[in-house]
Amino acid sequence: MKVTKSVSERYFLKDNHLWANITITEDGFVDIQSDYGDYSYRWSAMGTDVKRFLIGCDKDYIMCKFKYNCPDVFDSTGTEKAIIKAAKERKKNGEITKAFLDELLEHLEYTDGWSDESEFWHDVNDHGIYDLVFESSCYVPCEHDTNPQLVSFMKEVWPHFIKQLKKEVEDEQQRLV
Repeated sequence: MKVTKSVSERYFLKDNHLWANITITEDGFVDIQSDYGDYSYRWSAMGTDVKRFLIGCDKDYIMCKFKYNCPDVFDSTGTEKAIIKAAKERKKNGEITKAFLDELLEHLEYTDGWSDESEFWHDVNDHGIYDLVFESSCYVPCEHDTNPQLVSFMKEVWPHFIKQLKKEVEDEQQRLV
């Protein structure tokens, strides 16, 4: 097994009581521990040095990469809306009766949402109306949203980190002139 060594730089960001520790390596690793969660990713084909690469990346692209270590969260409201939309579409297409749609809508009104995904799937498995409307629980819509910790990290911390990287790149360019 071949062993290689790379150079890394660590950045510590702190504001009031919140903090983030971001480590980057010359070969494309980004590792983050923070009050907003822990994230990491490795880019193998950056086309430039890691700082310039990160500066040039869109925040949505970076967030997508960090999502590998940060699962999405269940969206109760979005799930209910998706179920209603899909059921109404099935009614419109003649796949279910108005009575099934009405029964489902009444059930959803009674449930008043779900506290988490587990509770949602228990509800689906415990109430036959879902099978009647969707033929199988496999087809019941279940919506997810990006983890709010990651969203907050990208909003509250990442811009300060990128600002620091930009300053370092500008300083390096000034030294070369």
